[in-house]
Order: sequence, then structure tokens, then C-alpha cells
Amino acid sequence: MQKDDGFKYQPLDPRLNEIRLIKLQPVPKPTDGAGYLPIINCTLRKASLEENPEYNALSYVWGDPHDTKPILLDGKLFHITVNLEAALRQLAADLRRRRSSHAWLWVDAVCIDQSDTAERTHQVCQMDQIYRHAAQVVVWLGPGSIDSDDAMATLERVCDVAQSSKTQYWVRSWPLFQFQEAPLPDTSTFYIQRALDGVLDALCADSHRELDAVASLYERPWFRRVWILQELALSRSAVLLCGRTRIEWGRFYAAFWMLCGLRDYLNAVPRAAGGGGSSLAVAAFLNAKLENVATVALSCILVSDETPLRQFLYFLGTNKGRSRLLASDERDYCFALLGLANDTHRLRVRADYEMTWRDVRMQLAKSCLMHYGLELLSYCSLSASQAPGDGDAAPSWVPDWASAHLPKALSAYSHLNQNIDESSFDAVGRLKLWGVRVDRVAQLGDTLPAGEISYKNDETFESLVVWLEALRRLLPEINDACGTEEKVNEALWRTPIADRAYVHNYETVRASQDLQTGYRDLFDGADVPFVLREAGDGCWRVVGEAYVHGIMDGELTEHWSVQIEQIQIV
Repeated sequence: MQKDDGFKYQPLDPRLNEIRLIKLQPVPKPTDGAGYLPIINCTLRKASLEENPEYNALSYVWGDPHDTKPILLDGKLFHITVNLEAALRQLAADLRRRRSSHAWLWVDAVCIDQSDTAERTHQVCQMDQIYRHAAQVVVWLGPGSIDSDDAMATLERVCDVAQSSKTQYWVRSWPLFQFQEAPLPDTSTFYIQRALDGVLDALCADSHRELDAVASLYERPWFRRVWILQELALSRSAVLLCGRTRIEWGRFYAAFWMLCGLRDYLNAVPRAAGGGGSSLAVAAFLNAKLENVATVALSCILVSDETPLRQFLYFLGTNKGRSRLLASDERDYCFALLGLANDTHRLRVRADYEMTWRDVRMQLAKSCLMHYGLELLSYCSLSASQAPGDGDAAPSWVPDWASAHLPKALSAYSHLNQNIDESSFDAVGRLKLWGVRVDRVAQLGDTLPAGEISYKNDETFESLVVWLEALRRLLPEINDACGTEEKVNEALWRTPIADRAYVHNYETVRASQDLQTGYRDLFDGADVPFVLREAGDGCWRVVGEAYVHGIMDGELTEHWSVQIEQIQIV
């Protein structure tokens, strides 16, 4: 983003809770045959949120900051990104057609002086209020394309099916719904499955053209922005705009929810799809594409006045693969969550762009450890990005929320309490904890390949069998450790899945993948054991969580006499 020499911002008064708003002038139709586009013209004013000004807020993807176009701002040239210029041009055209009731608009790139770090910090701290006060949030998905109109029209039709069949009234959760091969007539299951059959026919009627169009829309980069969690979830109402076509967020979500039901239905009750295709292929296709939208859809359900920050951090830990949210500034992985949580004030953390990414992570980690306890360590993983020789690296007890390999926390019995306060941290970044040294890592094995294991897939199922055999060979003394054959078998199925009900897209860098050598320790107050690696000078680094069969349910402190010692983590 670039300010031109002729334009100058007037300072905001933080005491008045001020923001800036722009007013779009309707853009006249092109008059010449070449389709010349007149420059967008807007005016800028200050407004206090205390006075409840009427405005819409724009949610969009910035795009390449070096690829810009000029607009007129208070009569002065001002450069904005190409994608934002396209959004403003469309909104100005809507004003001309009287499709929009609010000419005043809040747009971060224009309404915040991006060159003023102090102002940027203050305005980001107000972001939750800005989106809560907006009459409507306008989501700009980008310019229209060949198939975007088809996609929006298809989603409208799918929503109509959902509403006419009252499916959302009958079904609270698709995973819990019992699909049937031949449901009895005049039952809710019969009508719901008939509605889903109608959706399938609509998607596949024209050689899957509608399905491909929806998939292309779901690939739009807006669905991957970390800030959408706040921008959409806090809005009074929202509308999605793609080119000239729009759809209300409620209808968009209803269509998404119906497509999730169709995916689960086709997996449970395979049938012929329209156009001669395979329903299983349609289900697999939906599964991949729906994942792109799942994060933003689920975030709106997650947000409430009772949601603490720890819940959103857990949400980041489960946010993997194609649904993983992205940010151009690593600090925004933390800052975008602060306005959503109900306990940010108690945690005493705030957005501050004067801080480095390392300092942001350390501030958040210290506060979470003191308020939530040791569950924060579950998100720590010693990956290549945390090399000990890196002077800018944070201590190993500080999670990297921007990492694509952020671990998903395990769960187990909660062990002894341990109070963490300021005295637990020293000036050089060491964390002092009390814990029990359980065992030493004796041998390493291969990791289970990432992805879902299914008996329907010969390749993945065979890889699981080979891996289990390697595990049995790796543990020659398993019979002595577990005792009975029944306990041996229990260990063999519980250990590889880290005691989860199933393995699903497990791509995290876990202890067994980055282990080398180290000890398995159990900290007072932690739910699970951790693998530590010696770091010299009597200190240790956190490698990650571990599943240790036989102590996950509290057996260690219940049945054995243990010696607690202080452990320093760097």
C-alpha cells in the first residue's frame, strides 16, 4: 500500500474511540467504446464509535502490495492494491444501481495509516468493536469469473432445498445422523435423504459443471485469511460478493452445511450420481473442497461471549492442511484471536506491532501458562524452525502459532497441580517446572504415514499393517512390560494412534518424528508426558508430547512412588 505525496492523514483521537470512514462516490458508466474506467473517488472523515456511526465494513484479501492502482481520496491520489480497487469499483457501481444503502465504508488499508505503527496497533485493538458496530460486513471474494455466477446460483439453489426440506430443523449434526439404505416412507430420514438426492442431481446434471464451479469458488484465497475469524464471526450480518453476484452469509452457510450432509450421505449410502458418475468420487471431491470453507464456517459457531482464548488456540492447533488459515504477518496469528476471546483483558495481552514475532509469542505463552497451566506445552514441537543455534528462535516452551506443523494436543488424565507465576520464569527465558523423569528413549522407529487409514484403500491399509509389524519388532520386551497378551494388544493399538479414536490427517511434527535421543518426563499439572532433549548447562528443550502406555490414566502417581525434581526448560 502506498500513500502519495499529496495526501496526508489527520491524526485520530484514541480518547474518543475514533476511526476513519470513506464515502464512495457512485462511478458513472463508461462512455467511450474502449470501456474506459473512470477513477474511483472517495472522501474521508473521522467518526467516534461512541456515537454509533452508520457504515459497512469490508472484508477482503489485500493481494500483492506492490501491484496497485490509484484512487482519489479527498481529491488526492492514493494507491491501493488491485483487488481492493476492484472491490471499491463494484461497491461504487452498486451505489449507482442503488443496491447498497450505506455509502460510508470502513476499509483497513485506507482508514488506518499503515505507516504509523502506533495508530495501526491502536486500531487493531479496536478491530472487534469496528466489526461489531458495522451495519453489515461486505465480504469481497474477488472479481467475477467464467464460473463464479454459476457457483453462486448453485449455492442459492442448494440453500433453497435446505430451507424447503427443513433439513436444518431435523438434523443437528451430520456425523450423528443415521443414514439408511431404504428409509421408510413418510419418515424424516426419508425426506432428508430425498432432499440430498435432489442436491446431488443438481450438482451433477450438467457433467458436474455446477460442482466444479462451487469447488472453484471455495478455492478463493479469502477463505484462508486468519482475520476472517473475527471479521465474519463478530458481524451483525454479512453478505458475500463475487463480481456482481452476492449471497447472504446465512444462505451461503446453509448451502455449505447441506453439502457436508451430501458428502456424509454418499459415504454412508453409495449410489449412482447424475451424469453417470460415481457418488464416492463426488463424496471424495466434496471432502477435499469443503475443507477449504470448514474453518470459517466452524469459527462462527465457536464464537460466543463465553469463549476463552484457550479455545481459539486449540482451534489453531486443529487447523491443518487445506483448511489452514494464513497471514502475511506472523503476528496476526495471535492478534486476530484476541478480539474474539472473552478473557483477553484478564490475560493482559494486546496487539502491539512494535513487538517482534518472538516477543509476541513469548508474551502470549507466559500469560497462558500462568492462567491456563501446562496445557500450552502441548502446542510445542521442536521442528527445524526452532533450531537451537538460531538467535531469533523463541524458547522451546513457546509455541509457534504460525507453523504449519503446530501440534494438535493429546488428552489424558490430569496429574498433580503446579502453580506457575512470574517466579517460574527467569530473565534469560528459562521456564522452571517440577516434574518426574519417567524413562529414557531407547530406540526409534518409523512414523505412521500421514493421512486417513481406511480398509477401503489397499495402499494405506497395507502401510498400517507394515507399520504395526515394525512396532512389534521394535519392542522386543513388550510382553514383559505389558504382562498379558490382552494388554500387549491394547498397547499395540493405543500407542500408534496416541490413544485417539482414529487417525485423520495427522501431519504434525510429533516427538517420534523429531526425537533423536531424550527423556520422557511428566510435569506436575500436565495432562500428558513430554519428551525432552538435553540442551547443556543442566537445561532441557521440549521436543513434544508423548504417549506412554500405562501412565496416561494417572497410574504413575497412583501406583508408584515417584521423585519430583525441578527441570529448567530453554
